Amino acid sequence: MLPSGVAANPASSNCNGSFILLIPFLLNGILSIASQLLLGRRGVRNKIRFWSYSYLDADTKDGRWMPWSALAGVASSIIVAVVSVVLLRAGGLNIEYGQTILLWLTRPRVNWVVIMASTCLYKSLTETATDLLFQDCVLAVLGIPFAAVVLSVTVGGSTPAGCESSGFHSYNDVLFESGSPLSIFWGGAVGLIVSGSILLFVGVAMLWKFRFLKRALIILAAIPCMASFASSWLLWIGFAQVASDGSFCPPNIAPIAVLHGVLPIINGVLRSWVGYPGN
Repeated sequence: MLPSGVAANPASSNCNGSFILLIPFLLNGILSIASQLLLGRRGVRNKIRFWSYSYLDADTKDGRWMPWSALAGVASSIIVAVVSVVLLRAGGLNIEYGQTILLWLTRPRVNWVVIMASTCLYKSLTETATDLLFQDCVLAVLGIPFAAVVLSVTVGGSTPAGCESSGFHSYNDVLFESGSPLSIFWGGAVGLIVSGSILLFVGVAMLWKFRFLKRALIILAAIPCMASFASSWLLWIGFAQVASDGSFCPPNIAPIAVLHGVLPIINGVLRSWVGYPGN
């Protein structure tokens, strides 16, 4: 039982498996960690931006942070979501643009890994960790609308067209058991709403102070990012299980995977040009 905007009509009867949809996210996660740890270091950003590893080598912990690099990363993530949905529709999947783009914005993000790594590499990763934290804040908030739609379709009481309310809720009660695909789907949605609400507060606080992330607050700031990451995987695994009936059979996975593999490199270069240096 998927939200109507992301359920293909009619469902595919010869689907190879909805779990292949997770391949681009796995690829994106691995390459994101590698590229952010490499391209996000201050010396490399200096080289990309100024052709000198030591051009900007001052300690920025007391400087003024600006969100432009993070917002550039948010914009590129939205563009990738839109292009991915276009590729799905071009492959013959009959889905709505709006709701599927919102679904795509809930994809798992591994920014928390780099944020945690900045505890050890504080001087070289301070700017990147701060940008990634704010980027996670914005994307987590953008993921709340689809999570709310999931709740409305499951426990919220929205009855699909053609179903009687009593019959629908009986069916819902059977599916909504511990460990069932629907419970995993629902649990991921709840986690995204909770973590997104916390990250909304964190993002507002960052805009209030415009300061770089302090070493003492790194672990505390990374906790809601990790919660959002885990919730995203729960939602997508539950989504893939619920969609195993052919209601979301993803075509064009290869170009979508390439798109998600290129995204971390594009973001890494963008951060060295947009809004850098931040002090």
